[in-house]
Amino acid sequence: DVYKRQLQEAGTEFVHRVSGTGVQELRIEAELPDDVLQVDNRSSAVAVTRDAPRVLLVESSGDSDITRQRSWFAAAALTPPADTPPWVLPQTVPLDQLSEDDIRSADVIILPDVGELPGNSTEWLRTAVDSGTGLLVAVGSHTSAGSFHRSFVRSGLLPNVQLTEPAVADEPIRVLPSSLLTDWLEPFRNRPNSSFLNAVFSSWWTIDLVGPNDPQDRDEPAASAHTVARLSNQAPLLLECRQGRGRVILLTTPLDTTWSNLPGRPDFVAFLYEAVFHLAPAPESRNQLPGQQLVATLDDSSHTNLSIEPPSGTRVPVQSSLVSGVAKNSAELRVRYDRTFVPGIYRLLSSDSGGRLDAFAVDYHRDEDSTDDLSEDDRRLLSESERMVFTDSVTGLQQTMYDQESVTELWWLLVLVCLLLLVLESWSTRRLVIQRYGAQNDAPEDTDPPQP
Repeated sequence: DVYKRQLQEAGTEFVHRVSGTGVQELRIEAELPDDVLQVDNRSSAVAVTRDAPRVLLVESSGDSDITRQRSWFAAAALTPPADTPPWVLPQTVPLDQLSEDDIRSADVIILPDVGELPGNSTEWLRTAVDSGTGLLVAVGSHTSAGSFHRSFVRSGLLPNVQLTEPAVADEPIRVLPSSLLTDWLEPFRNRPNSSFLNAVFSSWWTIDLVGPNDPQDRDEPAASAHTVARLSNQAPLLLECRQGRGRVILLTTPLDTTWSNLPGRPDFVAFLYEAVFHLAPAPESRNQLPGQQLVATLDDSSHTNLSIEPPSGTRVPVQSSLVSGVAKNSAELRVRYDRTFVPGIYRLLSSDSGGRLDAFAVDYHRDEDSTDDLSEDDRRLLSESERMVFTDSVTGLQQTMYDQESVTELWWLLVLVCLLLLVLESWSTRRLVIQRYGAQNDAPEDTDPPQP
């Protein structure tokens, strides 16, 4: 109990505003000179900072009145007030002016009731999503089952989704709170009086989840979309599909007020921001625990002479391997390092570029310092194969420690052996002396007198 009182934890919060973008190394340390174990007083983390996500909205109506355009509500929700730092950078592009550069430079693409994509737009979208770009597709009255199939199903963006027909509600239809189980939708579920849950839907597209219709058009297995939100009549409202490094979200209603009053609700802004942040490319985690393998993927495959600089400061050469990239006919460089036993910052360096390519943080495993009693499941896990034996008293500990030891005393046997060796040595020596003395006595005498 005294030991537990001495190991009290204290929580603290601090705010650090980083400057610039890229890989940031963060370290915090508590100064406790009397602490014998200093390693648990330090903590390290690596964060990747970047600019605000670039959101591309594609407008297909061609209406000169911006308030009647299909992307107007989404653009208004994502545009920050004056003199306010933007969380996202929205840009609206007409469908007939959509270019490959527009798609390539965007982090999230929103298609509000676009209908059918022209030309090579579907190929550009598929390449961008595979590389990590997020895609939000909202279908409405200007979308048909055929155009949706040609634009999104055949391209592999939503391979197992088939639109059937629009449905019309004969009673108020709202969002089903119990269907909001994903992380980015759960905040709306925890607020029963939220305007998102009270939004009324008058129409929506009914869908069927089937297998890919044209598997011969793709060289790799297609991903599958799954429902992440439903209406109160169990009709799917939101579907999500993982494609390459990116995500695709399908909304079965448009982003204007033709089929629902959601765009006029206050929670529409929060919903759209949550969707954008969920779709935006997320960097891989660079914070690990001791013993876990560090994996770095470099887009530039020309790097050579790679090395890892552990917390000790001594560089260690590492091996890398070429792997196929997400884009066709592209290669990436993958580096692995598994000697992560010491907490601290591990830097990936290249002698060619002369700088740091990436960084990882290995934090101290503080669960080993926990003074909480083990649960029965923990005891059972540690007791398997007799790896550990638990006891509840000092007497039991002594009994467990010494029961398996031998209690036979061997000192008298060693003394007897030494005594026998001494007796044997004395007997052997006496025999040798007697034999030599007897040999001298048995020698023949010389009877002839000596000659003068």
